[in-house]
Amino acid sequence: MRMRSTFVLLQILVGAAALGSDWPHWRGPNFDGSSSETGLPVRWSVTDNVAWKAPMPGPGATTPIVVGENVFVASIDTAGARVVAMCLGRADGGVRWSHEIGPDRKFPRNTMVACSPTSDGKRVFFMFSDGTIAGFEVDGKPLWKQRIHEHADLAIQFGYTCSPLLVQDRLIVQVLQNPKQVYRHFKHNPQAPRESFLLALDPATGREVYRHVRQAQDAVDESFESYASPVLRKQGDRQELLVVGGDCISAHDPATGKEHWRWGSYNPERIRIWRQVAGVTPGDGVICVPLPRGTATVGIEPVGGTPQTRPALWRLDDVNPDVCYPAWYQGHFYLLDGDKRTLTKVESRTGRKVWSGALTDQGVIRASPIAADGRIYTISERGEVVIVEAGGETFKVLERIQMGEPVCQGSIAIACGQLFIRTGQNVYCIGKR
Repeated sequence: MRMRSTFVLLQILVGAAALGSDWPHWRGPNFDGSSSETGLPVRWSVTDNVAWKAPMPGPGATTPIVVGENVFVASIDTAGARVVAMCLGRADGGVRWSHEIGPDRKFPRNTMVACSPTSDGKRVFFMFSDGTIAGFEVDGKPLWKQRIHEHADLAIQFGYTCSPLLVQDRLIVQVLQNPKQVYRHFKHNPQAPRESFLLALDPATGREVYRHVRQAQDAVDESFESYASPVLRKQGDRQELLVVGGDCISAHDPATGKEHWRWGSYNPERIRIWRQVAGVTPGDGVICVPLPRGTATVGIEPVGGTPQTRPALWRLDDVNPDVCYPAWYQGHFYLLDGDKRTLTKVESRTGRKVWSGALTDQGVIRASPIAADGRIYTISERGEVVIVEAGGETFKVLERIQMGEPVCQGSIAIACGQLFIRTGQNVYCIGKR
């Protein structure tokens, strides 16, 4: 009996370890761009220390996710002018399945493949810039496919880019949009409401569980729009969905969509071209918020469940991520300004700048930084990976690696002691087999 109990316990521990090493969401298992993984590679090339390389049928601006023995990735199929949802084997990169979702389409300054997939280990969900959502069992069996237009009118200036989120048996989809503007690259439905909302779907069936209208109180014109994905924040025994855009940040109950609190407006002058791109990152009880158009970064500390009137805990006017999400790791936020190509380390609670340094002259950076094993990993659009030491009081580059194969816009994923990198042509698994 003792041997059997020990065996069962070992099975549980192994299962827990495997789950802990997954990267099930584009911002990782903690929704903050960090992982507890160790022993990660720091030196490689496109030929050395590569476990495998999987050719892609076309480009894609998204992050692969890794769950169990599967790697899920979306791509454009250039030859077929289609977009596809794909599953690769984590061990060898072989294509386990691939499904065509629909025709490729063009969007201003964007691509059809701008949303990263998400998975709970049983099912996986893909979204695309025209508002299409597709769900599959992890073995590739289709579950359902629909469009946001079936629930409400949708029209986003540069196409839909928010990655979905799985929480409490809900698939969460966020839409923050201009209630008046009509864009020709979206088919307008005058009979449907043009609202900003949180949409929760039943992962098994695609049935609408709720659609919670999320009003923007002070926003005007483009300032209604957000390209930032919702993020999950864990506060004690409570979970909150963090939604940013429309000149404010709000927190919601994942089960119902009910708003817990709101902070803003951070656009008191009511500037009209104030769209939100970079999302928020929680850490140490603080929420790091990059403000629109690269104007500033603030740290806020919500208290209670009421509208927030407290000023920001700290504000940095010279640290300005406009696209890249902050990473949180070991008591610090790491802020990447993709246009200036600089990385800044900031104390979570105080906003004190510990260090700042230039990453690269090899093109702009649109991929968000990730953190693990005492390092920060970044990749530029031209495919230069720069690895920076996370600890210490000075900025230190550990390695520069030329992957090439632009355009590289998806963040790096971490799982099972390996790195997963999506270039313009391939998915690479870096590290030992």
